[in-house]
Amino acid sequence: MRRRAAALLAGLFVAAACGKKGDPLPPLSARPARTTDLAAEQTSETAEVSFTFPSQRVDGEPLRDIDRIEIYRMENPSPGLTASPTAGGARSDRAPISGERRRAEAARRRERAILDSSRRIATIGSDLLPSATRGGRIVYRDSLSGILASTPAPSLGYGVVTVRRNGERSEISNIATLSPVLPPAAPEGVIAEPDEGRICVRWQPVTANAAGAPLEIGGYFVYRRGLADEEYARPLNADPVSAPEYADGSAAYGSTYVYTVTAIPKGHAGTESAPAIQFGLDYADVYPPLAVTRLDALPEPTVVRLSWAPVDASDLAGYVLFRAEDAGPLVRIADLPSTAVTYEDRRVATGRAYRYVVRAVDRAGNTSAPSPESTARPYREE
Repeated sequence: MRRRAAALLAGLFVAAACGKKGDPLPPLSARPARTTDLAAEQTSETAEVSFTFPSQRVDGEPLRDIDRIEIYRMENPSPGLTASPTAGGARSDRAPISGERRRAEAARRRERAILDSSRRIATIGSDLLPSATRGGRIVYRDSLSGILASTPAPSLGYGVVTVRRNGERSEISNIATLSPVLPPAAPEGVIAEPDEGRICVRWQPVTANAAGAPLEIGGYFVYRRGLADEEYARPLNADPVSAPEYADGSAAYGSTYVYTVTAIPKGHAGTESAPAIQFGLDYADVYPPLAVTRLDALPEPTVVRLSWAPVDASDLAGYVLFRAEDAGPLVRIADLPSTAVTYEDRRVATGRAYRYVVRAVDRAGNTSAPSPESTARPYREE
């Protein structure tokens, strides 16, 4: 009996020792998951704040009851608030729950410090979320006109919090920072000059910001629209040009275009100036094709066989052939298609001298300079 009682007590001691490794684990929270990809970029005098649409809770379940998203902004944030918080380790025997509690308490203190240093600048209600969403990201535009009026303008930090209908709030997002700059002054003196196969756009260099203070310019963007279009599309140049000129090689003859130009400061590609005063022009094709470089005339008893080097022109419409008898004037004798490179002149007489030239013609009716002259004298058969 004594041996059986001792064994039972030993078993209870082992069971108690194996079942106790730390505090009970709390259940996973149902609060919205924290936003981690918040970004901020300046566009002219606006800060564009964007982040992925919140779609999950901390416990991994879908987030279907968003009440609102709150957007916060702080000025001149300290590095300690903008740095990402240290991630907590996984629960294990070596990381007891008390350690996770310490990390959670530190995160709460950091979040409180961020919110105390910030001002809520916007609340996007659930009814406004569809109109604020662009391709899976929520976009909010914060006017910087008041911020840029300060000298110097303060740096900014943005954060967002997602709130459920039951009031549960996500942790503050990562802090997206932005150092606003006053945009450059609008370029002046924009002109567009037509040239063969292109339109050359020029303007005066920009050397100051919108307030007149000296500013180093990072480049320029050139915009073009058709006269009937109300708005400009993307700039013609994907990358800013450094010189105050741009050759538009995509312009089409017969079109009316309107051009404008913006400037960007060095290191701030998204901070464009106001557009320059527009310049418009009719782009007419007044440029003749190249001249035919070689014309051969081979005489025979009753015919003169002509051949010439073709002209390489995208808008070539054809050729015009001229002939003169002896010392007489050149007379137009044939209009030929663009594919023609030969012609047989059978209205000839033996003993006469015939001089020939050929000109290229484009679809706008422009005629090239004459080819080199070629002479042939039909002869009698013996």
